[in-house]
Parts: sequence; structure tokens; C-alpha cells
Amino acid sequence: MKIDSKKLLNGIFLTSVLGWLNAAYTLWHRQKIVGGVSSGKSFCNISSTFNCDAIALSRHSLMFGIPVSALGMIFYTAVILLCLWSYF
Repeated sequence: MKIDSKKLLNGIFLTSVLGWLNAAYTLWHRQKIVGGVSSGKSFCNISSTFNCDAIALSRHSLMFGIPVSALGMIFYTAVILLCLWSYF
């Protein structure tokens, strides 16, 4: 089975754009909670075990003092730029 490189590149590009959007939303959500401007619970607070707000406020949401979602946005930006560079 032969893999079409254009289709693979399109898949990586699309997945990276969706990942960047997810990381941007996560960063926005975290900053709202940390800044104290959040109005009510988020949609992903299902129970005390699965609670997005608790995770956003935990020590696990930072790496080297930088929000993990911001690092994700940097990673996805690099992948998107590499895909665009490969197109042209």
C-alpha cells in the first residue's frame, strides 16, 4: 500500500490546526480561571474526578512556569509552519 504524501501532509496540517485551536481555548480558559473572571463552572466539569477547572488551577498546568497550553500552541505553530513550508 502506497501512502500519498500530499494526503498525509494535509492530515498533519488539519490535525495541527485543530490542536492549535484546542490549545488556544485551553489557554483562554485557564487565564479566565486564574484571573478570577470566570462566570460559573466550565462545560467540562462533570464530577469531582473529571474537573477541568481543578486541573487548570493545579501545578500540572504549568511547565517551567509557562502554561502547558501555551507550549502546545508553540509546538502546533511550528508544525503548521513546517507543513506550509513543505507545500511551497
